[in-house]
Amino acid sequence: MATNSIEQNVQKYFGSISSEITQAAVEAIQLGDAQLTGALMTKAQAEFDRYVVPACPNQLTAKNLHLLLAHEPLKPYILGGKGVGSQGDGTAQLIVKNQESQRKTIEIIKRDFPQMQALQLTISS
Repeated sequence: MATNSIEQNVQKYFGSISSEITQAAVEAIQLGDAQLTGALMTKAQAEFDRYVVPACPNQLTAKNLHLLLAHEPLKPYILGGKGVGSQGDGTAQLIVKNQESQRKTIEIIKRDFPQMQALQLTISS
């Protein structure tokens, strides 16, 4: 049981907020709507930052993740993105517009974030 506002916010995110975003993302994926899927991923990250990060800012601030997500050269190619797993600076998922955008995104990540490894995944309809 949450005993303060920080704990209540964590419960809210992992309860109703996450559930709502996940359900909407499932529907967007089923419809093949990459634009909406990307927007929902971006929303999920913003809500995580708002509701969960304050509970453990030393571990969850994810400076590198946010540098990647806000990187101007990537913006023309990505539809959205978020951290994955327990967050921090581990893994990110980016939704891109098409295969050419995927190629450019990987090229930019390799060039501008040499400490990162970019992996390609294509989901066909």
